[in-house]
Formats: sequence, C-alpha cells, structure tokens
Amino acid sequence: MRKVVICVPMVEEMQKSMVEDLKGSYLIDDSEVTLLHVFKQENYGYMVPPHIYPDGEQKVEIEKSVLDILQSFGKNLLNEQQLKNSSTKCFFDYGPKEKVIEYLKEVKADLVITATRGKHGIEGLFSSSFTDHLVKHAPCNVLTLRHGN
Repeated sequence: MRKVVICVPMVEEMQKSMVEDLKGSYLIDDSEVTLLHVFKQENYGYMVPPHIYPDGEQKVEIEKSVLDILQSFGKNLLNEQQLKNSSTKCFFDYGPKEKVIEYLKEVKADLVITATRGKHGIEGLFSSSFTDHLVKHAPCNVLTLRHGN
C-alpha cells in the first residue's frame, strides 16, 4: 500500500483549497494517508527567565486543537474506507522543515503533498520556503498545490 503524507496548513482557506484539489483523487486512493502538522517550537533564551513556547501545558492544548483540525480535514477529504487507513500526527520541533523530512524517511513515504500560496508578480516565481525545502530534500515524490491566483 502506498504511503502518502499530507502536510496540512493551519490556514482554513488553504485547507479548503486542498480538499477541493484532492477530493476523489487517485493519488490518495488505496493509500495509507497521514495528515501531518509540525508546530514550530520557539526558544526565547534572551528572556529572564529563559522561555520556551509552547510550554508543556500549552503543547497539550495546541496538540488537541491541531489533531481536531486534522481529523476534520480528513473527514472532509477522505471517504470512510480511506479514513480507516489514515492517521493524524502533530509534532513540535525547533525545525519543522527538518522534522517533516525526518518523518518522511521514518515512515518510508511514497508521496508528500503540501500547499503553497499563489503569489503575484516577482513573488510568483518562488514557492514558500517550506515547500521549496520539501522539493529539495524529501526522500519521496512531492506534490505542491498552489492556493489562490
């Protein structure tokens, strides 16, 4: 069974766009789908006392919210059979890009799907740094969905 990882942004409009683009797609048919979000952890060492965000209590709340969003995204995107073969993952890391690459290697993903914002003018020539990083370093195929015109 093919392993597909979908990097789900926490921007509702982009999630809706991804669902529109992927619903009923052969790319996720007969696949083990993981809905993934990596939340950036910050270290404010210059503060007195040093502070890490999110802290343990905040992580629990954020993880619960993110997993709820991922489950809702999955219900909008996947049919009942696909939902049975899907999972949700939320990680906290100082380097979200590297964490995603590490996870893709760990699960031996066949495809990673990500979204980037559609930009105009000179900005339109560049994808987001997250998407660009995946294209350059992912150990599998990368599908980039462009949100907006």
